[in-house]
Amino acid sequence: MGPQALPYGSPSPSRFPERDPTVSRPSAKSPLSPSIFPPTSAAILTLPNEILRIICVFMDAIDSTVLLLEKRWGEEDCNISLIIPLSMTCRTLRERLRPFIFRSVYNWNREEEVWPESTWGLIRQVTLRNQQIRHPQPIRLHSALFDTLPRLPALTKAILVIDKTVPSRLLIALSQAPQLNELEIQQARLDDAGLCFPKTSFLQLETLTISVWTITNKATVRVAKIERELHNVVLLLQSVSQNLKALKISGDLISSMFLAISWLHLESFAVTEHTPSPYYSARRLISHMPCLKELSMLYTADLTRTDGQLTPPFTYGTSDGKKLAIVAPRLSSLRLSNCVPEDTIFSQLPDALTGLHIYANKDLYIPPGNPRARLELPLSPADALTVLKRASHLLDLADLTLTLNDFPTPALVDVIAVAFPNLEFLELGYPEYWRGKDNSDESQDVSSRIFIELSS
Repeated sequence: MGPQALPYGSPSPSRFPERDPTVSRPSAKSPLSPSIFPPTSAAILTLPNEILRIICVFMDAIDSTVLLLEKRWGEEDCNISLIIPLSMTCRTLRERLRPFIFRSVYNWNREEEVWPESTWGLIRQVTLRNQQIRHPQPIRLHSALFDTLPRLPALTKAILVIDKTVPSRLLIALSQAPQLNELEIQQARLDDAGLCFPKTSFLQLETLTISVWTITNKATVRVAKIERELHNVVLLLQSVSQNLKALKISGDLISSMFLAISWLHLESFAVTEHTPSPYYSARRLISHMPCLKELSMLYTADLTRTDGQLTPPFTYGTSDGKKLAIVAPRLSSLRLSNCVPEDTIFSQLPDALTGLHIYANKDLYIPPGNPRARLELPLSPADALTVLKRASHLLDLADLTLTLNDFPTPALVDVIAVAFPNLEFLELGYPEYWRGKDNSDESQDVSSRIFIELSS
């Protein structure tokens, strides 16, 4: 059950609810019953493109629902899109649906083949892998693929899911895609030799995500070629820093070289997974981000290293008492994970902050035989009250999230309502544990969350 799971004790959702045989149903001949016959292809062809687009979006939403409710967190859905059968109705409809069918594509293992050139102008998103989803077989990343990527005129997003070293040629090819706006690198290993970006690289890129870890019970210590990898990461960041607006990066990949990069237009910055080594305070990391509006420091426990600040609580503030607004005057939203109310960060919050979110994130590495040993740190009721008191100067606070180690009480909600009169959205989370069917110790965790909208 994934992070979007229903609260513990709720009935398991089904795609096709069982019918109650005692309930009578109108017959197809009844004038009050809707037609049971599907629309013909001729009727569909009369629809304008905007209506077809809405239908396709709805079909994607159905696929997404299946993924959320029936797949475990970390697993992927490889079902054929529902748009494909619809497109087989007739040639005319298939031609009209081509922009929806080919807007998102992936690579496959067929020698040097790539997508047909007639579809290149339709491709908006590419997912590149080195392993197949359905079968554990490798996919070779070949020269024809590298040559094609810069020639996709409508490509705006690329996702790399590669658990081995990412080829330098692949990154260089993507840097030349003329409309690429978003790049996401999952399970990143950026330690290939020969990485050197042209002067004109990533001209349209505004969003970059680089993550290292996936859900695993195998402890991978990143030691080999780590210096080369950190150097390559800095080369990539330097090539995108002038135009980038949103950066999400694993703390495993942040080095002292990161601190020298200027981010003139960056508005959203998130550090996830493990802490950098050596450790840097939040203010140090954002010292060259004058336009920053959203800051997320979402560290988790690190059970794979032996040096640095590895386990909660993590320290986000500094001892000099200087506020974050000194380096980030536009900061309006802050997200922290696995912290304690004594952290000096709570006395350094900008007075104009409108969003404050406290989480207890778990590490993606699950120790074998002891899945609970992920050392997340939710707030106790006393801790929550202390955080509210220390943040009471935030008179403009409109959005608040607290992750607690016990069920939230009405008294806590009353305190929040009094402390923050302008609050519009409140989210209270509680990590809940339950045993598997065999009552084994390999328990799973479910996050039960309460969402309260306080404004009309």
